[in-house]
Amino acid sequence: MKLWDATTGELVQAFPKQMHELEAIAWSPDGLLIGEGSADHTIKLWNAQTGKLLQTLEGHHNWVRSLAFHPHRPLLASGSFDCTVKLWDISELHTSDNHSGQLCKTLQGHTGWVVSIAFSPDGEILASASIDGTVRFWNIETGECLTVLRVDRPCEGLNITGATGITEASKATLCVLGALVDKITAEN
Repeated sequence: MKLWDATTGELVQAFPKQMHELEAIAWSPDGLLIGEGSADHTIKLWNAQTGKLLQTLEGHHNWVRSLAFHPHRPLLASGSFDCTVKLWDISELHTSDNHSGQLCKTLQGHTGWVVSIAFSPDGEILASASIDGTVRFWNIETGECLTVLRVDRPCEGLNITGATGITEASKATLCVLGALVDKITAEN
């Protein structure tokens, strides 16, 4: 990971090379921290000015694919291929040499990889998007899922009961894409 001056194009900071693939990156609103999500299931938090590794957060069970810093509080959200979103208290990283990040909450509900997350401008709600075709909106204080938006699949609601000329494998694929089969009629 390298930090470049966008105006001059000069290299500002070169961070130590990691052993695993970098999957996500985010900059804290105050500009002091850079978060890095990795294929090794961890999140690394770096001092943006010195390039010093401050903390490695562990808790996900698969690649960390997305990161977002809270707009006003020392809180980091991470989304993973383990289908969860985690909230981390990173207040110690700003105020002491203790450099600890503590897991606050694990938000569960997605059935597919979490690929993108973002805080609302006021920081009260976190949105998470997944390959399961949903966007979930979470209350960050309670961890409650407030609402779920579902993207229609290409064959959503298409009834293929009694359809002829298609294989069982094709029917299964169409069902994954949202098609319906009336099981009672199909079994007779």
